[in-house]
Amino acid sequence: MDYSCDECYNMRQPHTTTCPSCGKETYVGQVIGLTAVWECTNCGEGVAGASFHPACWNDMTASIIISRPTDSRKMVDLARILNMNTIDLLYAFKNSGDPIEVSSKLRECIRRYRCISAIGIPCELGSDAKGFERALDCPYTEG
Repeated sequence: MDYSCDECYNMRQPHTTTCPSCGKETYVGQVIGLTAVWECTNCGEGVAGASFHPACWNDMTASIIISRPTDSRKMVDLARILNMNTIDLLYAFKNSGDPIEVSSKLRECIRRYRCISAIGIPCELGSDAKGFERALDCPYTEG
């Protein structure tokens, strides 16, 4: 099952329902890491399951839009982040214009976005990654 970042975030917040053991409205559940954890604050009944996988862990493809770096050192760093040859990256900027759009799996796209932003190259997530902006600040996208 796929979740957007908002749904994933909401699942990570504690929520309460009826305990199957004591019948009281004290069964608190939330996703912690990749595990759904339920525990009754009244009787202590609890269960944990490792069945939660956020959408950012699936094979969804997303893109990042990257502006041309202003100096050659940043161009080399960008090529390293994108796992490209520097000459091929220069060629991509020359043929595609500025900016270029690079596609990869969503988690890789987020990782690249963080790295590229950290070295000061302007970039943004493509329209296919909209709805996953929370993933930029989420520790679970790293694994």
